Amino acid sequence: MSLWPRHTSAESLVRLAASEGGAQIILLQELFDNLYFCQDQDVDNFSLACSASPLECNPLLSRFRDLSEELGVVLPISFFERAGTAHYNSVAVFDCGECLGVYRKSHIPDGPGYQEKYYFSPGDTGFKVFDTTYGSIGIGICWDQWFPECARSMALLGAELLLYPAAIGSEPHDPTLNSRGHWTRVMQGHAAANLMPVVCSNRVGRENSITFYGGSFIADQSGELVEHFGSSDDLDGVQTNAGYLVHTFDLSEMARRRVGWGVFRDRRPELYGSIATLDGGGGRGGGGASFANIVNPTISSTAVVTTPAEYFMPPEWSEQAAVWMAWPHMKSVWSHNCEPARYSIPLLEGWRLIVLVYNLVNED
Repeated sequence: MSLWPRHTSAESLVRLAASEGGAQIILLQELFDNLYFCQDQDVDNFSLACSASPLECNPLLSRFRDLSEELGVVLPISFFERAGTAHYNSVAVFDCGECLGVYRKSHIPDGPGYQEKYYFSPGDTGFKVFDTTYGSIGIGICWDQWFPECARSMALLGAELLLYPAAIGSEPHDPTLNSRGHWTRVMQGHAAANLMPVVCSNRVGRENSITFYGGSFIADQSGELVEHFGSSDDLDGVQTNAGYLVHTFDLSEMARRRVGWGVFRDRRPELYGSIATLDGGGGRGGGGASFANIVNPTISSTAVVTTPAEYFMPPEWSEQAAVWMAWPHMKSVWSHNCEPARYSIPLLEGWRLIVLVYNLVNED
């Protein structure tokens, strides 16, 4: 069942942040409306899940939608979602009372005290950015925050701020392990690498076998902690008090600085194929060998392909974008007598084999 006193506490803090602090985008913790039930595998906990639609049938979402409208603020609300026979760890985004959509957690952890794979399917929404009244926000959920791919994807999708509701604390299997400093710094890295602020809201206090260490913070576009609970010199401490943090950012100025750095201008997506694999693309044969040499030593390969007429022999150390195979009629002009087949044959993820066929129309 829902623990309604948690709703009341969360609502009180939202009201304070909006009225006293002037906050316009307010982030609460992951699954804040209940105890963190993922510490154990208990089938009865599935009764906590609720559909996102219609909102009127979800007491948590309908309550905070109304609060968002009343206060004129943006509220990303974490909840346990039931969708048909599937279950997700999700966030619904409310902008002044309007529901902009739902993001479902992409990376699902599984370990002692954090047995989320038992409860949640991996999200199927992909990374999302929500264009709100006060700026474009990208939202990852807890374990998502450890993956730079998630932060960069949201930045590429147009995010101006990166938000992470979290539930992380002690490790039941190893009381000596304290991840707070590591956890903080990895998100500071996301802020610095993408030149945009990161906001994280974490749970606080003891719940069964886990002590959630809090440590919520706001980092600016350089990764510096501009607002945080506790001392930035002691990131191993445990937060015990509830509260809120507020900081103001000039989104236009940050956009100007971001484009000035050239980080996004100088990206080389054609070199990042290995990041779309689990093993770094080791199945190709490894090293710097081109894929063409593995398929057939006589095939030439192109490093960049824009139109079928633009062929050239790249140096052997260059990245290969595609493999071209052809059976020419007149070798001196084969690129004019052959045309692309109407389909491409998928080989490995990120590679295409494009077959060129003889053009009978031009036969002598």
